[in-house]
Amino acid sequence: MELTVLWQRTASVLRICLWIACITPGSLCSMASAQSGRSKKNSDTVGVGKIGSGSRNVQKKTCLVPVKIRGMNEGELAEVLDRGQNRVAIVRLVRVNRNSSRLMAQVLVGEENCSSLSGYAIRPLSSSSAASALASGTQISEVASLSGAFIVHQLSLPGLALNKFLSPGYTQRGFGLRASAAFPRQPMRFGKFNLQGSAGVVFSSSATSPALDIVKEGKVIGTQNFATTAYQFRGGARALTSDARLWTEVGLVLLDSLASKSTLAKAGTNVDALFPAVRELNGQGFGLYAEQGLVVGQNARLSLSGALGLGTKYKTPVLEDGEATNTSENFKTEGLPIFAGINLNVPVWRGAYAELNFDYANVKLSLPLVNDQLSKSQIEKLSFSLGAGYRF
Repeated sequence: MELTVLWQRTASVLRICLWIACITPGSLCSMASAQSGRSKKNSDTVGVGKIGSGSRNVQKKTCLVPVKIRGMNEGELAEVLDRGQNRVAIVRLVRVNRNSSRLMAQVLVGEENCSSLSGYAIRPLSSSSAASALASGTQISEVASLSGAFIVHQLSLPGLALNKFLSPGYTQRGFGLRASAAFPRQPMRFGKFNLQGSAGVVFSSSATSPALDIVKEGKVIGTQNFATTAYQFRGGARALTSDARLWTEVGLVLLDSLASKSTLAKAGTNVDALFPAVRELNGQGFGLYAEQGLVVGQNARLSLSGALGLGTKYKTPVLEDGEATNTSENFKTEGLPIFAGINLNVPVWRGAYAELNFDYANVKLSLPLVNDQLSKSQIEKLSFSLGAGYRF
Protein backbone atom coordinates (compact mmCIF):
# COMPACT_ATOMS: atom_id res chain seq x y z
CA MET A 1 0.00 0.00 0.00
CA GLU A 2 2.78 2.43 0.92
CA LEU A 3 4.63 1.61 -2.29
CA THR A 4 1.52 2.41 -4.34
CA VAL A 5 1.07 5.80 -2.65
CA LEU A 6 4.76 6.61 -3.12
CA TRP A 7 4.59 5.70 -6.80
CA GLN A 8 1.49 7.88 -7.32
CA ARG A 9 3.19 10.87 -5.64
CA THR A 10 6.35 10.40 -7.72
CA ALA A 11 4.33 10.23 -10.94
CA SER A 12 2.49 13.44 -9.97
CA VAL A 13 5.78 15.30 -9.36
CA LEU A 14 7.16 14.11 -12.71
CA ARG A 15 4.04 15.27 -14.53
CA ILE A 16 4.32 18.74 -12.91
CA CYS A 17 8.02 19.03 -13.87
CA LEU A 18 7.30 18.03 -17.46
CA TRP A 19 4.46 20.53 -17.65
CA ILE A 20 6.68 23.37 -16.35
CA ALA A 21 9.47 22.43 -18.77
CA CYS A 22 7.11 22.43 -21.73
CA ILE A 23 5.59 25.86 -21.03
CA THR A 24 9.01 27.52 -20.58
CA PRO A 25 9.92 29.72 -23.64
CA GLY A 26 12.62 28.10 -25.74
CA SER A 27 12.11 24.65 -24.15
CA LEU A 28 12.48 21.45 -26.11
CA CYS A 29 8.72 20.81 -25.95
CA SER A 30 7.82 24.27 -27.24
CA MET A 31 10.48 24.00 -29.96
CA ALA A 32 9.24 20.58 -30.98
CA SER A 33 5.64 21.75 -30.97
CA ALA A 34 6.53 24.83 -33.01
CA GLN A 35 8.55 22.76 -35.45
CA SER A 36 5.72 20.27 -35.82
CA GLY A 37 3.28 23.10 -36.42
CA ARG A 38 5.53 24.64 -39.07
CA SER A 39 5.94 21.28 -40.78
CA LYS A 40 2.19 20.77 -40.97
CA LYS A 41 1.62 24.32 -42.19
CA ASN A 42 4.30 24.26 -44.88
CA SER A 43 6.88 21.51 -45.07
CA ASP A 44 9.07 23.61 -47.40
CA THR A 45 9.25 26.71 -45.12
CA VAL A 46 12.69 27.45 -43.64
CA GLY A 47 13.23 29.99 -40.88
CA VAL A 48 14.50 33.18 -42.52
CA GLY A 49 14.31 36.90 -41.90
CA LYS A 50 16.30 40.08 -41.43
CA ILE A 51 17.01 42.71 -38.83
CA GLY A 52 14.61 45.63 -39.11
CA SER A 53 15.14 49.32 -38.49
CA GLY A 54 13.78 51.14 -35.50
CA SER A 55 14.58 53.26 -32.46
CA ARG A 56 14.64 50.37 -29.95
CA ASN A 57 18.15 49.39 -30.95
CA VAL A 58 19.90 49.74 -27.65
CA GLN A 59 18.57 49.41 -24.14
CA LYS A 60 20.28 50.16 -20.89
CA LYS A 61 21.76 46.75 -20.11
CA THR A 62 21.14 44.73 -23.25
CA CYS A 63 20.92 45.08 -27.01
CA LEU A 64 17.49 44.53 -28.57
CA VAL A 65 16.88 44.98 -32.29
CA PRO A 66 13.61 44.62 -34.27
CA VAL A 67 13.25 41.66 -36.63
CA LYS A 68 11.16 40.71 -39.63
CA ILE A 69 10.98 36.91 -39.69
CA ARG A 70 9.03 33.86 -40.74
CA GLY A 71 9.46 30.28 -39.65
CA MET A 72 11.06 31.09 -36.28
CA ASN A 73 9.51 31.32 -32.82
CA GLU A 74 10.19 32.81 -29.43
CA GLY A 75 13.18 31.39 -27.58
CA GLU A 76 15.06 30.21 -30.67
CA LEU A 77 18.69 31.12 -31.33
CA ALA A 78 19.65 32.67 -34.65
CA GLU A 79 22.81 33.99 -36.29
CA VAL A 80 23.08 37.35 -38.04
CA LEU A 81 24.95 37.35 -41.36
CA ASP A 82 26.45 40.31 -43.17
CA ARG A 83 26.47 40.68 -46.95
CA GLY A 84 29.56 38.53 -47.18
CA GLN A 85 27.76 35.72 -45.27
CA ASN A 86 30.01 36.25 -42.24
CA ARG A 87 28.46 35.80 -38.80
CA VAL A 88 28.47 39.14 -36.99
CA ALA A 89 26.12 38.39 -34.09
CA ILE A 90 24.13 35.67 -32.32
CA VAL A 91 20.61 36.53 -31.13
CA ARG A 92 17.73 34.98 -29.19
CA LEU A 93 14.15 35.74 -30.20
CA VAL A 94 12.20 37.25 -27.31
CA ARG A 95 8.86 39.02 -26.85
CA VAL A 96 8.73 42.77 -26.43
CA ASN A 97 6.61 42.18 -23.31
CA ARG A 98 4.33 39.51 -21.90
CA ASN A 99 1.18 40.91 -23.49
CA SER A 100 2.66 41.37 -26.97
CA SER A 101 3.08 38.84 -29.74
CA ARG A 102 5.79 40.93 -31.41
CA LEU A 103 9.27 39.41 -31.37
CA MET A 104 12.58 41.19 -30.95
CA ALA A 105 16.13 39.88 -31.26
CA GLN A 106 18.25 40.02 -28.11
CA VAL A 107 21.93 40.12 -29.11
CA LEU A 108 23.89 37.60 -27.06
CA VAL A 109 27.22 37.78 -28.89
CA GLY A 110 28.40 40.76 -30.93
CA GLU A 111 26.84 43.60 -28.93
CA GLU A 112 29.55 45.94 -30.22
CA ASN A 113 27.83 45.69 -33.62
CA CYS A 114 24.37 46.47 -32.22
CA SER A 115 23.76 49.76 -34.01
CA SER A 116 24.98 48.46 -37.38
CA LEU A 117 22.87 45.28 -37.76
CA SER A 118 19.92 46.86 -39.53
CA GLY A 119 19.19 45.12 -42.85
CA TYR A 120 21.34 42.06 -42.16
CA ALA A 121 19.85 38.59 -42.69
CA ILE A 122 19.21 36.14 -39.86
CA ARG A 123 18.75 32.38 -39.90
CA PRO A 124 18.29 29.70 -37.24
CA LEU A 125 21.41 28.59 -35.42
CA SER A 126 21.74 24.82 -35.32
CA SER A 127 21.92 23.28 -31.87
CA SER A 128 25.23 21.62 -32.72
CA SER A 129 26.96 24.94 -33.32
CA ALA A 130 25.09 27.06 -30.76
CA ALA A 131 27.17 26.01 -27.74
CA SER A 132 30.53 26.48 -29.46
CA ALA A 133 29.45 29.79 -30.98
CA LEU A 134 28.31 31.19 -27.64
CA ALA A 135 31.49 30.01 -25.95
CA SER A 136 33.98 31.32 -28.48
CA GLY A 137 32.15 34.45 -29.55
CA THR A 138 31.32 35.59 -33.02
CA GLN A 139 33.66 36.27 -35.89
CA ILE A 140 35.05 39.78 -36.25
CA SER A 141 34.04 40.72 -39.77
CA GLU A 142 35.12 44.35 -39.74
CA VAL A 143 38.89 44.13 -40.00
CA ALA A 144 39.82 47.20 -42.05
CA SER A 145 39.06 50.91 -41.77
CA LEU A 146 39.71 54.08 -43.74
CA SER A 147 39.08 57.62 -42.53
CA GLY A 148 39.69 61.19 -43.64
CA ALA A 149 39.94 64.16 -41.31
CA PHE A 150 40.54 67.88 -40.96
CA ILE A 151 43.70 68.38 -38.92
CA VAL A 152 45.34 71.19 -36.98
CA HIS A 153 49.03 71.04 -36.01
CA GLN A 154 50.50 73.28 -33.33
CA LEU A 155 54.27 73.20 -33.75
CA SER A 156 57.13 74.63 -31.74
CA LEU A 157 60.57 74.69 -33.36
CA PRO A 158 62.85 76.68 -31.05
CA GLY A 159 66.39 76.81 -32.38
CA LEU A 160 65.55 75.88 -35.96
CA ALA A 161 65.28 79.52 -37.06
CA LEU A 162 69.01 80.20 -36.96
CA ASN A 163 68.74 83.81 -38.11
CA LYS A 164 66.45 84.48 -35.14
CA PHE A 165 63.84 86.19 -37.32
CA LEU A 166 61.40 83.29 -37.42
CA SER A 167 58.91 82.72 -34.63
CA PRO A 168 59.55 79.38 -32.88
CA GLY A 169 55.86 78.46 -32.81
CA TYR A 170 53.22 78.33 -35.54
CA THR A 171 50.02 76.60 -36.58
CA GLN A 172 49.33 74.45 -39.62
CA ARG A 173 46.00 73.29 -41.02
CA GLY A 174 45.28 70.61 -43.59
CA PHE A 175 43.85 67.15 -44.08
CA GLY A 176 44.83 63.64 -43.07
CA LEU A 177 44.08 60.01 -43.89
CA ARG A 178 44.23 56.94 -41.66
CA ALA A 179 43.98 53.33 -42.77
CA SER A 180 44.33 50.13 -40.78
CA ALA A 181 43.76 46.42 -41.28
CA ALA A 182 43.86 43.22 -39.22
CA PHE A 183 44.43 39.76 -40.66
CA PRO A 184 43.35 37.03 -40.96
CA ARG A 185 39.64 37.90 -40.90
CA GLN A 186 38.99 35.04 -38.47
CA PRO A 187 41.42 35.51 -35.52
CA MET A 188 43.67 32.62 -34.57
CA ARG A 189 42.87 31.07 -31.22
CA PHE A 190 45.72 30.98 -28.69
CA GLY A 191 44.78 30.11 -25.12
CA LYS A 192 42.27 32.63 -23.80
CA PHE A 193 43.05 35.14 -26.54
CA ASN A 194 42.55 35.60 -30.26
CA LEU A 195 45.55 36.72 -32.32
CA GLN A 196 45.74 38.78 -35.50
CA GLY A 197 48.38 40.56 -37.49
CA SER A 198 47.91 44.31 -37.94
CA ALA A 199 49.06 47.07 -40.24
CA GLY A 200 48.39 50.79 -40.46
CA VAL A 201 49.31 53.97 -42.27
CA VAL A 202 48.80 57.62 -41.33
CA PHE A 203 49.22 60.47 -43.83
CA SER A 204 48.87 64.24 -43.40
CA SER A 205 49.41 67.30 -45.54
CA SER A 206 49.28 70.76 -43.98
CA ALA A 207 50.38 74.34 -44.51
CA THR A 208 51.08 77.33 -42.26
CA SER A 209 47.96 79.28 -41.38
CA PRO A 210 48.38 82.19 -40.93
CA ALA A 211 51.72 83.03 -42.59
CA LEU A 212 54.70 83.78 -40.33
CA ASP A 213 56.05 87.29 -40.10
CA ILE A 214 59.80 87.80 -40.42
CA VAL A 215 60.72 90.75 -38.22
CA LYS A 216 63.94 92.79 -38.19
CA GLU A 217 64.51 95.81 -35.99
CA GLY A 218 60.85 95.95 -35.09
CA LYS A 219 59.63 95.90 -38.69
CA VAL A 220 58.01 93.13 -40.71
CA ILE A 221 60.30 92.66 -43.69
CA GLY A 222 58.63 89.57 -45.11
CA THR A 223 56.59 86.42 -44.50
CA GLN A 224 57.32 82.73 -44.55
CA ASN A 225 55.01 79.78 -45.24
CA PHE A 226 55.69 76.15 -44.34
CA ALA A 227 54.14 73.20 -46.19
CA THR A 228 54.57 69.86 -44.42
CA THR A 229 53.92 66.31 -45.54
CA ALA A 230 54.17 63.44 -43.06
CA TYR A 231 53.37 59.76 -43.16
CA GLN A 232 53.91 56.70 -41.02
CA PHE A 233 53.78 52.95 -41.72
CA ARG A 234 53.58 50.40 -38.95
CA GLY A 235 52.93 46.70 -38.48
CA GLY A 236 52.56 44.36 -35.54
CA ALA A 237 50.45 41.77 -33.76
CA ARG A 238 47.20 42.17 -31.85
CA ALA A 239 45.78 40.05 -29.00
CA LEU A 240 42.02 40.25 -28.41
CA THR A 241 39.76 38.88 -25.72
CA SER A 242 37.15 36.36 -26.89
CA ASP A 243 34.43 39.02 -27.10
CA ALA A 244 36.78 41.46 -28.91
CA ARG A 245 36.00 44.23 -26.42
CA LEU A 246 39.63 44.58 -25.30
CA TRP A 247 42.81 44.36 -27.34
CA THR A 248 46.53 44.99 -27.02
CA GLU A 249 48.79 45.63 -30.00
CA VAL A 250 52.57 45.86 -30.25
CA GLY A 251 54.88 46.19 -33.22
CA LEU A 252 57.32 48.24 -35.25
CA VAL A 253 57.05 51.71 -36.71
CA LEU A 254 58.53 50.69 -40.05
CA LEU A 255 58.90 54.22 -41.41
CA ASP A 256 58.13 57.63 -39.99
CA SER A 257 58.77 60.42 -42.48
CA LEU A 258 58.44 64.21 -42.37
CA ALA A 259 59.23 66.70 -45.13
CA SER A 260 58.77 70.43 -44.61
CA LYS A 261 59.49 73.14 -47.18
CA SER A 262 58.97 76.88 -46.92
CA THR A 263 58.60 79.84 -49.21
CA LEU A 264 59.55 83.46 -48.50
CA ALA A 265 57.57 86.50 -49.55
CA LYS A 266 59.10 89.98 -49.55
CA ALA A 267 57.34 92.85 -47.84
CA GLY A 268 58.95 95.41 -50.20
CA THR A 269 61.03 95.55 -53.34
CA ASN A 270 64.40 95.18 -51.62
CA VAL A 271 65.60 91.69 -52.56
CA ASP A 272 68.44 91.70 -50.03
CA ALA A 273 66.18 92.59 -47.09
CA LEU A 274 65.63 88.94 -46.13
CA PHE A 275 68.25 86.69 -44.66
CA PRO A 276 67.97 82.98 -45.50
CA ALA A 277 65.88 81.03 -42.99
CA VAL A 278 65.25 77.34 -42.50
CA ARG A 279 63.59 76.44 -45.77
CA GLU A 280 63.68 72.66 -45.70
CA LEU A 281 63.52 70.03 -43.02
CA ASN A 282 63.51 66.32 -43.80
CA GLY A 283 63.36 63.49 -41.31
CA GLN A 284 63.02 59.73 -41.30
CA GLY A 285 63.00 57.16 -38.55
CA PHE A 286 61.73 53.88 -37.15
CA GLY A 287 60.88 52.59 -33.70
CA LEU A 288 58.60 50.56 -31.45
CA TYR A 289 54.94 51.19 -30.66
CA ALA A 290 52.24 49.79 -28.39
CA GLU A 291 48.49 50.31 -28.39
CA GLN A 292 45.79 49.51 -25.84
CA GLY A 293 42.18 49.57 -27.01
CA LEU A 294 38.75 48.83 -25.61
CA VAL A 295 35.10 49.01 -26.59
CA VAL A 296 33.32 51.69 -24.57
CA GLY A 297 29.59 51.22 -24.00
CA GLN A 298 27.96 49.29 -26.81
CA ASN A 299 30.26 49.99 -29.75
CA ALA A 300 32.46 53.11 -29.36
CA ARG A 301 36.18 52.32 -29.59
CA LEU A 302 38.90 54.05 -27.60
CA SER A 303 42.61 53.38 -28.06
CA LEU A 304 45.76 54.80 -26.45
CA SER A 305 49.09 54.45 -28.22
CA GLY A 306 52.71 55.32 -27.60
CA ALA A 307 55.96 54.96 -29.53
CA LEU A 308 59.70 55.44 -29.13
CA GLY A 309 61.98 56.37 -32.03
CA LEU A 310 65.02 54.11 -32.17
CA GLY A 311 66.65 55.40 -35.34
CA THR A 312 65.75 58.99 -36.22
CA LYS A 313 67.59 61.27 -38.61
CA TYR A 314 66.80 64.88 -39.60
CA LYS A 315 68.48 67.02 -42.22
CA THR A 316 68.41 70.68 -43.28
CA PRO A 317 70.30 72.52 -46.05
CA VAL A 318 73.47 74.46 -45.23
CA LEU A 319 72.52 77.96 -44.09
CA GLU A 320 74.48 81.11 -44.78
CA ASP A 321 73.58 83.43 -41.92
CA GLY A 322 76.63 85.18 -40.53
CA GLU A 323 77.26 84.08 -36.95
CA ALA A 324 74.92 81.10 -37.08
CA THR A 325 76.03 79.22 -40.20
CA ASN A 326 75.80 75.45 -39.69
CA THR A 327 78.68 73.19 -40.67
CA SER A 328 76.62 70.06 -41.28
CA GLU A 329 73.29 69.19 -42.87
CA ASN A 330 72.53 66.51 -40.30
CA PHE A 331 70.88 67.16 -36.97
CA LYS A 332 71.93 65.05 -34.02
CA THR A 333 69.09 63.44 -32.07
CA GLU A 334 69.35 63.83 -28.31
CA GLY A 335 67.52 61.11 -26.41
CA LEU A 336 64.71 59.03 -27.82
CA PRO A 337 61.93 60.73 -29.80
CA ILE A 338 58.57 60.29 -28.07
CA PHE A 339 55.19 59.85 -29.76
CA ALA A 340 51.74 59.42 -28.17
CA GLY A 341 48.17 59.35 -29.41
CA ILE A 342 44.51 58.99 -28.46
CA ASN A 343 41.92 57.73 -30.90
CA LEU A 344 38.15 57.65 -30.39
CA ASN A 345 35.67 56.54 -33.01
CA VAL A 346 31.93 56.17 -32.60
CA PRO A 347 29.82 54.24 -35.16
CA VAL A 348 27.00 56.33 -36.57
CA TRP A 349 25.47 54.05 -39.21
CA ARG A 350 26.43 50.48 -40.07
CA GLY A 351 30.15 50.62 -40.94
CA ALA A 352 30.41 54.43 -40.88
CA TYR A 353 31.89 56.17 -37.85
CA ALA A 354 32.99 59.58 -36.58
CA GLU A 355 36.59 59.84 -35.39
CA LEU A 356 38.56 62.10 -33.05
CA ASN A 357 42.36 62.02 -32.70
CA PHE A 358 44.96 63.70 -30.52
CA ASP A 359 48.64 63.12 -31.34
CA TYR A 360 51.83 64.39 -29.72
CA ALA A 361 55.46 64.21 -30.85
CA ASN A 362 58.67 65.50 -29.28
CA VAL A 363 62.11 65.22 -30.88
CA LYS A 364 65.13 66.97 -29.35
CA LEU A 365 67.85 67.98 -31.83
CA SER A 366 71.18 69.79 -32.03
CA LEU A 367 73.03 71.26 -35.01
CA PRO A 368 76.78 72.14 -35.07
CA LEU A 369 77.68 75.75 -35.94
CA VAL A 370 80.85 77.39 -37.31
CA ASN A 371 81.64 78.96 -33.96
CA ASP A 372 82.14 75.49 -32.39
CA GLN A 373 78.80 75.69 -30.64
CA LEU A 374 75.64 73.65 -30.96
CA SER A 375 72.27 75.09 -31.86
CA LYS A 376 69.84 73.39 -29.47
CA SER A 377 66.44 72.80 -31.01
CA GLN A 378 63.44 70.53 -30.87
CA ILE A 379 60.37 69.60 -32.84
CA GLU A 380 57.30 69.57 -30.61
CA LYS A 381 54.01 68.90 -32.36
CA LEU A 382 50.49 68.65 -30.96
CA SER A 383 47.87 67.56 -33.50
CA PHE A 384 44.10 67.46 -33.41
CA SER A 385 41.93 65.91 -36.11
CA LEU A 386 38.21 65.38 -36.57
CA GLY A 387 36.81 63.27 -39.36
CA ALA A 388 34.75 60.33 -40.54
CA GLY A 389 35.53 56.86 -41.82
CA TYR A 390 34.18 53.48 -42.80
CA ARG A 391 34.94 50.08 -41.32
CA PHE A 392 34.56 46.97 -43.46
